[in-house]
Amino acid sequence: TSSTMQSLRIDHLKHIIPPLSKTLHKGQAGKIGVLGGSFEYTGAPYYSAISSLYTGSDLSYVICTKGAAVPIKSYSPELIVLPLLRTSKEMQKDSTNLNEVIENVSTWLKPLHTLVVGPGLGRDPFVIICTKEIIRIAREKSIPLVIDGDGLWVVNQDTSIIKGYKQAILTPNVVEYSRLCKVVLDIEPSPEEDVQTSLNTLKTLAEKLGNVTIIRKGTSDLISDGIDSIECDADSSPRRCGGQGDILSGITATFFSWLVDWNKKNESKGEEKKLITTLDVCYSSCLLVRSSAVSAFEKHHRGTTTTNILEHIAPNFQKIFGQ
Repeated sequence: TSSTMQSLRIDHLKHIIPPLSKTLHKGQAGKIGVLGGSFEYTGAPYYSAISSLYTGSDLSYVICTKGAAVPIKSYSPELIVLPLLRTSKEMQKDSTNLNEVIENVSTWLKPLHTLVVGPGLGRDPFVIICTKEIIRIAREKSIPLVIDGDGLWVVNQDTSIIKGYKQAILTPNVVEYSRLCKVVLDIEPSPEEDVQTSLNTLKTLAEKLGNVTIIRKGTSDLISDGIDSIECDADSSPRRCGGQGDILSGITATFFSWLVDWNKKNESKGEEKKLITTLDVCYSSCLLVRSSAVSAFEKHHRGTTTTNILEHIAPNFQKIFGQ
């Protein structure tokens, strides 16, 4: 039954949560990076980065364009904001070249446990070129990726950059998902199809992309790694304010970093390792976002915004995972 499945996924996630201990030092519970933020969009990378902290990661970095840095810095003193990306205009003005930008960003990728690519990235041509290159480098360094928003637009231009990279989780909304289906499978999923049909299409898509994991966000969230598929249909808020997907990307990045860390520590115990997968990470992330949104809605009703949801992440984490 789905409730047994749900408690099994939650149980799996509980295994990988790093214990809170006075002997740990800063950074051991996760260093998360967010590549995103442009002159137009500064909220999305903030929501993604701050959510990772509210979920329990230790450090959160935002790598953005110059025009996004000051606003994001002023939203919160918790984030490390690095204005390393350049727009096409700035590039011409400062005569910066691609190699310089990539080199600067690469230095900051080294300590990261997971990188979220896309929140508020925008579609400036030079930023897109940089992003493609940064995804390639992150993959070379085996850094787990969570790809959302305009990051998915980059993937759509050239799916080979993530194809076969099992340490990648894509989080498309319905529109982004149908674009991916069109590019990879040459089909357009019908909004009328039932859950089983949708799960089968999603599974085929994930498999065709070389077993990346995909969360198709929607009324219920569908998740597949091309081998198994699951649905998260937990209660959610009827208030659809923008930014909830950004929260999901930050939470997923934190859980993903814990999974990778747990796997490294448990490599000798081969069998147990296979039990806990990206599906557990994704299911638990969707569940935490949904329950936090419900809590926020109970308090703020029609006026609920994403900022309200943030303050409910920690108490809901406690309620679901008990740690």
